[in-house]
Formats: sequence, C-alpha cells, structure tokens
Amino acid sequence: MPDVVVGIPTYHRPEGLRRLLRSLRPEIHGRAAVIIADNGCRTDTTAIADSELSSIPHLVIPVPQSGVSQARNALIDTAISRFPQWQWLMMLDDDGWVTPGWLDHLLKAGLTYNADLIGGVVDQRLSQHPSRIVRNSPAAEMSPFPTGLVPHLAGAQNIGIRRRIVDDLPAPWFDPKLGQIGSEDTDFFTRVSLHGGILAWSAEAVVVEPVPTARLSPKMLLKRAYHANTVNAHVALKHHDPQAVRHQILSLFPHLGRNVIASVIRRDPDRLIRTGFAATGLAGRINGYLEARIGARFAWAQRHSSRHRTWIRHQEAAPLPQNAASARQIPPMMIRHSAPPRYLNRLYQRARSVSHQLAGPRHAERVLRERFRAYYDRDLDVDHAKLFTEKLFRRMILMARRRDTGWLPYIDTLALRDHVTATVGAGYALPVLWRGTRADDIPFETLPRPCVLKSTQGCGQHFVLDGSEDPQAVVSLAHGWSGQSPQRENLEFYYYDIPRMLYIEPFLNDGFDDGPLGYYFYTFNGKVTAIQIGGRLGDVGIFYDVHWEKLPFLVRSVCRESHPPRPHKLAEMISIAERLGADHDFVRVDLYYVDDHIYVGKMTFIPANGWLDFNPAEWDKRLGELWQETPGRL
Repeated sequence: MPDVVVGIPTYHRPEGLRRLLRSLRPEIHGRAAVIIADNGCRTDTTAIADSELSSIPHLVIPVPQSGVSQARNALIDTAISRFPQWQWLMMLDDDGWVTPGWLDHLLKAGLTYNADLIGGVVDQRLSQHPSRIVRNSPAAEMSPFPTGLVPHLAGAQNIGIRRRIVDDLPAPWFDPKLGQIGSEDTDFFTRVSLHGGILAWSAEAVVVEPVPTARLSPKMLLKRAYHANTVNAHVALKHHDPQAVRHQILSLFPHLGRNVIASVIRRDPDRLIRTGFAATGLAGRINGYLEARIGARFAWAQRHSSRHRTWIRHQEAAPLPQNAASARQIPPMMIRHSAPPRYLNRLYQRARSVSHQLAGPRHAERVLRERFRAYYDRDLDVDHAKLFTEKLFRRMILMARRRDTGWLPYIDTLALRDHVTATVGAGYALPVLWRGTRADDIPFETLPRPCVLKSTQGCGQHFVLDGSEDPQAVVSLAHGWSGQSPQRENLEFYYYDIPRMLYIEPFLNDGFDDGPLGYYFYTFNGKVTAIQIGGRLGDVGIFYDVHWEKLPFLVRSVCRESHPPRPHKLAEMISIAERLGADHDFVRVDLYYVDDHIYVGKMTFIPANGWLDFNPAEWDKRLGELWQETPGRL
C-alpha cells in the first residue's frame, strides 16, 4: 500500500485536470496513489481519472459542500480511511501541472529537514508580453525562498503534509468558514506553526500554473491584493493577540514610506509599482483588522471582489441558528461580523445610495461587464446575447439603463401578495402576521410560534422566531440589516425603490431537512420549461421537466442525491407559475408546497444574480434559445 498520496481538489476544470494527471503519471507511477475531491461533482471527472490513471491507484470522491476547505478536508479524511499507511499527502490544484522530478524534490526536502509541511515553487506563467504593472505584481512572484527551513509558506498549491501533524491537530484541518473567501491555507499553516510544526521549502519542486488573462488587469490585481490581506487580518486575529497584530500593521508604515521616497528620488517606476501593491495590501489588512475588531464596514470596495461576493451569497443563504439566545451566539463570519452601531448603518447606506445615484448606469454597466468577465472568463456582447447567462446580464444592464419602476409589483415581496391574489386567486400568498419599519415595534409576546422575521430588501435576511430567541438580540440583528443590501452591492437597480420594511410570516414546515423545499419554475413567455428544486441550505438544485422526469443538468457545484416525490398538485403549481409568468419573456416563479397547499414565495427575474455554472454547458445555450426576448416586456 503506498505511503504517498497525491490529493487534488477540482472544480469544473476538466481539461486542466486531464493535463495535470498526464504530468503526474511519470512522477508517481508505482510510488503513490491519487485522490480527487470533486467539488463541482461533474459526471466526467471519474472518466477522466480512469483514462489518465488506468494503472495507478486512484479515487474520485464527490464533495457537494461548496468551498475548497471542504474539498481539502475530504482529501485528508479519505487518505486516512482508504490508505491508512500514508505518510505524505501532496496537494495540487487543477489549474497547473508538475515538472519532472517534482515528487523526488518534495520528498527529499521533507526528509532532509524533518518537516511537517513542505512547500514548492509555483511558476505562474504570464502572457508573452506582460505589462510593467504585471511584472511587478504579486502574480509575478515565483520562488520566495531558497531550499531549507522557512518561517511560513505561500499557499496550498504544491505542498506536502506529513501524517504526524494531521494526527496531532484536531479536525477540521482547513477552516470551512474560509472555504469560499480564501486564506484557508494560511490559517492551516499558522496552526501548524503554533503547534510547533516544522516548515520547509523546496526551490526545485516546481508546479507550472498559467494565470488567466482576466486576472492580470491592474484593477483585478489590486482587488486580489486588497481582499487577500483583508482575510489574512481576520486569520491573524484568530490566532494572535490583537495588540501584536496591531503592532505588526503599524510597523509596515515606515517601510512603506521609505520605499515611496526612494522610488521617487531614484525615479524607479518598478519599485513604485511594487510599493503601490504593498500599500493596497496594507489598506486591506487595516480594513480586516477594523472589521474583526469593531464590526465597521469602512472599506466596502472589497465586496466587488468576485470571491468575496461568492462568500456573501453563500453565507447569507445559510440559515441562522434558530435557538441563538443572543446575536453573539451566531458564529463570527457567518453574518459577516457583528452589526455596527445604527448611526453608522444609516450613514453607510446613505453614502452607498448617493454614490450609485451619482455614478449612474454607465458605472453599473462597467461593473456588470467586469463581473461577467470574472465569472465566465470572456467578454459580454450585450447586443448579441445568445446564452441564458448572457441574457441575464443583458437584462441587468438594461435595467440599469432604464431604471424602470414597473418591476416593483413583482419584486417587492409585500406588494407581490396583492398581485398574486389578483392573478391566481386568494389563498396562495402567505399571510403577514406583522409589518413595520422599526424592529423595536415587533410584538414578540403575541406572535404565534414558529414564525419568520424577514426584510423586503435583503437576500437571506431572515430569522426564525421559535420562542427561545432573545428579543433584544433579534432587534439588534434586524437593525443590522438596515446597513446591508446585497441588491445594492450587486447593482440590481430594480430593488432600489422597494420600501424598506420588516415583516413576519408563518414558518413553513414540510418535513424536509432543508425545508421548506422551494419549487422554482423557469417560465418563458408563460410556458414552464424546467422546475428546479432548491433547499434552504442551497445544496439540492436538481431539475425536472413538467412531467417530473429528471433533466440531465445541474448548476454550480450542486451534486447532492436528493429526489423529492412528485407533488400531488404539480399540475396546479404549473398553472399558477404560467399565469404569473404570462406577462414576462422570462421569470422564475418560486413556489412552496406544504401540507397539500401551494404558496407563492417570490418572482425572480435574475436567478443567482446571473452566476449560473451549467453542467453540462450546453444547457446554457438551450435555455438561452427558449428565452425569446420581447421588446417592451418586463
């Protein structure tokens, strides 16, 4: 049984994975086993592994939980259970390939220095003619250390983990809370160092990793530097005394000032660019420190980072603990730090509203185009949109240009109840137990339990009231929502004119663990084509047709095997969705089916804010062909 295991987390990069496995074959043949943690749950991952590693022991394990931390932890768990004699776990990412002698060099460094962690070089291949800014950016850094002992490591691409340190540290080894925002590797390395582990580096063990062109724009490079340092500040405060972290931040100012002066005096543009990246990183570290220490949102620019937006969506989609006695019992980073004081919320919201009003639709269109490029690694042709995802972004851009308030009766969750009653009849809209603008006015004593507190302008802003809650903590949480508006952060202009309200409705319990399950009807010009099943945890996501036959595609990294039974009133649900969608060229009508009763949840015009990763990709084209846009229709 091999004592070396190669672990590869992968996510929707079949060609990259194939290239990596081909480079691994001569390195590991007869010496190591391979475990692939498929965080994208693709149907072709096993076929790729079988074809490229036919004579090498290998496993492919699906990891439905979103986040690279979950994939890395699954690799370690599987190595322990399936290859109990392993001594080294070498981790690689699916966007690179190894060079000859890679495994020998890593093992030699580990044995020579008796290391618990080994790091190797990541040769980030840039474009043929990189600009001066790119050449002096962090993306151009390759080998920060000579071979030997080191105080820290750079990242989890191309590392070796020794079995003894895994046995000494409690699971989970990689923090799941950092799985979608990064720095999970930095957190793990810090834990190893504080535990007394030995870190070593091999300058000869090289992995080649091409950098996508979309990541090399000056704006994207600065965003990545800012975001990485913001999260690193949270990690530092997790393990070190705040005074020490503050002292470390302050010590960077003199060094930064000397570099600025030296680059100006010597007229050294390269040094000045490197100093600019250092200053951006320092600003991110300060922002992270402030967020973690006082919960303030002074630097909102980081939320334009695609990885940070992903984290926001993931965390806000997760249910808050139902039995939390106070807001402090909600785990840190689950609601993006504690809520700031109310006056800061009001000031922050006013500033954001004014900034967007001044910026106007041109700013929104530029940001949306950049967001599309970051998601799909290509430019958006607004005038010739063909794919479903392209048409979603086209719709957002047109909404920003027009600022049409005709959407309000459909997207305001309170006003929608009147539209539902007028269109499909009474009884399909959930009753409202209470509504108001002030959380202090919530009548906790008279509310029937359980029920749900929600906000009209927040994605994921809900809290289950089951009788065990602390009213004061709930009021504080609701006040915190007033400073959070994911729709504003995502430049969804059609949400801007919705009156900001709080309301309470009955809690729906359909008996499912992820309940209530949502039945999302994709409706094109009044005709239902696909029905998506969505759970409260967001990890179901399978699709059916109108006959309740499973469709052969998924979106994002969803792969959980869950097949709820066909609703008895499926025909009535389809009829309701088609009547509500009759006036729209595309709308997703979200319904619930509880105790043999149908409820309308909402009407969604931009599913997932345009970020849908179709697997297989051909379904993006199929749904795009069904969407026949009609001028003048919403």
